[in-house]
Amino acid sequence: MLKLSLQLPIKGDRAGFAPARVAVYQLPRSMMNEKKMSPCHGALSVGNVLIDDQHERIFNLSEEIAGWVRSELTACRQFRDLLVELEKLVAEHFASEEEIMERNYYPRLAAHRAAHAAILARLRAVVAEDALGKVDRDGLLQLLMTLVQTHVIRMDMAAREYLAEF
Repeated sequence: MLKLSLQLPIKGDRAGFAPARVAVYQLPRSMMNEKKMSPCHGALSVGNVLIDDQHERIFNLSEEIAGWVRSELTACRQFRDLLVELEKLVAEHFASEEEIMERNYYPRLAAHRAAHAAILARLRAVVAEDALGKVDRDGLLQLLMTLVQTHVIRMDMAAREYLAEF
């Protein structure tokens, strides 16, 4: 078994955060692509290399950002750079998905676009707040979970036949 886990802290006692395993997906090695041992190219693949690569980058950046939040080092330049990188990647990813879905006549495209707009607006708000030195750690962690768990894993997997390369 190979585990894809996004290690995000959950709110602990009043003193701060306690690390917790929030999302763990166990995948048998047989479901993994032999070329790339990554869940985004195996069981969690949508069948499109571009989208799968973007998903993997989103997972990795989300994990890295969550690590910075856990370490409470959110007031430094590297953290800001990661947030800006995630914002750009997510905007690019959503545009790619929408273009492919439109070409393939995805019947739930309007709802998917609305979900994209809401997530991107929240992410842009976090980046703007961070520029002012006001990082909402709880809000950021919730946003990362929404992005990875709700959007990529649930919504995109439900649309995989419309995202697949033919």
